[in-house]
Amino acid sequence: MRLQTTVYEGLRIKRLINSVLLTLVGQFSAKSALFIYSGRRNEKRMEVKNSKGFYQREIEDLRLEKSDPLFTYFKTKSYPITLNAVQKKVGKSQALTLLRKLNIEILSPIFLKRQVEGLICLGPRVKRRKHSEPELEHISIITNIIAIAVHNATLYEQVEELSYTDGMTALHNYRYFELRLKEEALRHKRTRSGLSLIILDVDNFKNYNDRMGHPAGDEVLRKIARVLKETVRENDIVARYGGEEFAIILPNEDKKGAHVLAERIRAAIEETPFEHEELQPNGKITVSLGFASLPEDAETAEDLTYKADTALYQAKENGRNRVKAFNIEMVQ
Repeated sequence: MRLQTTVYEGLRIKRLINSVLLTLVGQFSAKSALFIYSGRRNEKRMEVKNSKGFYQREIEDLRLEKSDPLFTYFKTKSYPITLNAVQKKVGKSQALTLLRKLNIEILSPIFLKRQVEGLICLGPRVKRRKHSEPELEHISIITNIIAIAVHNATLYEQVEELSYTDGMTALHNYRYFELRLKEEALRHKRTRSGLSLIILDVDNFKNYNDRMGHPAGDEVLRKIARVLKETVRENDIVARYGGEEFAIILPNEDKKGAHVLAERIRAAIEETPFEHEELQPNGKITVSLGFASLPEDAETAEDLTYKADTALYQAKENGRNRVKAFNIEMVQ
C-alpha cells in the first residue's frame, strides 16, 4: 500500500499528516478530511493539525475537549464509526456538535498507549453512498498505522529536542547555540536587519562552588537561567555557553538595543536573592556581560562570538558586575 511507504519514508509529523489526509481523500472520494490531535498526553484538548476541503477560518478555532463524552465512548469502542451512529450512543456531546457543523460523517480514533489522542475525520463522499464494512476496516487499519507512525515521530522530535537542550538549566545547549547563530548571521546577510550577541559569565563562581559545593553552584546556574528567560524578549535565544557562561542571540537588534538588554539582565541578576551569596567577594551573586553586533563589529557568526567574548573579558578585567560593548581598541 502506498500509505505504508509514506509512513516509513519519514518521521516528520506535518509531512506525515498531510500525506495521510491526501491518501484518505483519494481512496475514499471524500470531499473533506480533518486530522485532529492533542500532541502530548497531558494536554486537555485536541486541535486541527491538518485539513483538506476546508477554509482556514472554518477550522482554525476548533478545539475538542478530551473530557467530552465522545472520547469516553471511544475508550471502549475503538473502531471507526459514522457521526450519526455515535451520536445515538453518546447523546449530548459538544465535540459532535462542532464536527456536525463541519459536515463530518466518519470518525476514527487515534490511540496512543490506550488513550485517545486524536481523530481522523472524513466528510461526505463525492458520490453519496455509505461506507461499507470493508471500507471502515480499511480506515481502521490506516488509523492504526498512523497512530504508530505519529507516536514514533513524536518520540523522534522529543529526542531531537533533548539533543539541543542543556540538562541542568533546561536552556538551549552550545550545539544549538552554534547552529542558530550561524542561521541568524546568514539571515542578517540577506536582510541587513541587524544581529547582536551577549555573552555573560557568573562572577567569582569558583569561589562559590568551592565553598558551597557543586549542588549549590548548580542551583545558582538554574536560577540565573530562569532570570534570563524572564528578562529577554520572546524571540531572543538563550543558551548555556559552557560552565558558568551563558549566551543570548538577539535577532533584529542593533548595538544600542543590545546594550539596554544587557544592562537590564545585569541589574536583574544583581537584585535576585541567592542562598549564601554573602560568601562572595562583593557579597552578591553578579554577572559580567560583553556584547557585539553585526554589522558594526563583525561580519560572520564566528567573528561576532569572538568580539562578544573579548568584550566580556574586558568587563571582568574592569571590576566585574558590569556591561562592556566591543570596540576596536580591545583588539589593538
